[in-house]
Amino acid sequence: MQLEKSEVFEEHPMVSEIRKILLHDWDPIGIGQVESMADEYDSYLYDLLSLAELETSQIEDYRDALLLIERDFMCFDGDIANCTQAAERIYVLVQKYT
Repeated sequence: MQLEKSEVFEEHPMVSEIRKILLHDWDPIGIGQVESMADEYDSYLYDLLSLAELETSQIEDYRDALLLIERDFMCFDGDIANCTQAAERIYVLVQKYT
């Protein structure tokens, strides 16, 4: 499934599962339990889904993408262990769909 930036993310089969990983495994700002903020990390879904579309993406690619978000967009130091754990879950999910 080739992604377009304008694609409605809800149509992509991995969206809800990646959203859960971002909220419960990654969650750098600690809002995972706040139901009204369930879409807080949705702006990062396109980049992660684009990585998933590449046959060569590895755990490190997902980890680096999450670290980049934490460091460059959120201005945090970046938690490598936490990003790696979330990246591993995303990678396993992607493998399930490919």
